[in-house]
Amino acid sequence: MNGGAGAPWPGVPAGPAERDQVVAGHLGRRALLAGAGGTGFVLALAACDGHPRRPVYGGDFATMALAAALENQLVAFYRAVLTAARARRLGPRVQAFTDLAQTCLSQHVDHASTWNSILRSAGKPPVSGVPLASHSLVRSSLGAATKVDRAAALAAAMESQAEQTYVVAAGSLASAAGIDAAASIAPVEAMHAAIFRFMLGEDPAPVSFGGSVPAAAVTDLTT
Repeated sequence: MNGGAGAPWPGVPAGPAERDQVVAGHLGRRALLAGAGGTGFVLALAACDGHPRRPVYGGDFATMALAAALENQLVAFYRAVLTAARARRLGPRVQAFTDLAQTCLSQHVDHASTWNSILRSAGKPPVSGVPLASHSLVRSSLGAATKVDRAAALAAAMESQAEQTYVVAAGSLASAAGIDAAASIAPVEAMHAAIFRFMLGEDPAPVSFGGSVPAAAVTDLTT
């Protein structure tokens, strides 16, 4: 999985910093792309897709709901990736990739549970499914992946976006529980992204400090 063989994701630069910025721009609040191709992936993720509802979260709770939705999206993503890898839809099996995907899946389940627990303790409904306007783009992008390196590049970009969303949350939330969750989960997402970059033959730590771009926005929530 060498990133030097050209852009690992259609329309995205090969370099990690440039790629993450472009990817997150597409995954931002204005991104809404109907799923196309890769029906196995699309169907696997479609079951987790959300639908617009009346807003039920505000303030800190909107940020926490966004975090839970991002974690649910990553859970759905890794489940679909593992299903595709077992079916050889990503080409020859790469054990290190599937092992990492399984670890990430387990940890994102824990992260989603943490965010939903905080919401429940405040009397707010937990976030189920993936109520994000940008989720259709993730589904279609994953559906188009036919090689492990493309799935790994998408995983790196999504993990980076989650990390930077938590960097923003840690500095903006008033909730002590929310700050603690954001500050403790962000480094784990950063580690996930770093390992995927390393697998792609890229610099696993391309920047000296964590940033806030490209972070997800609460306006991407559809619940």
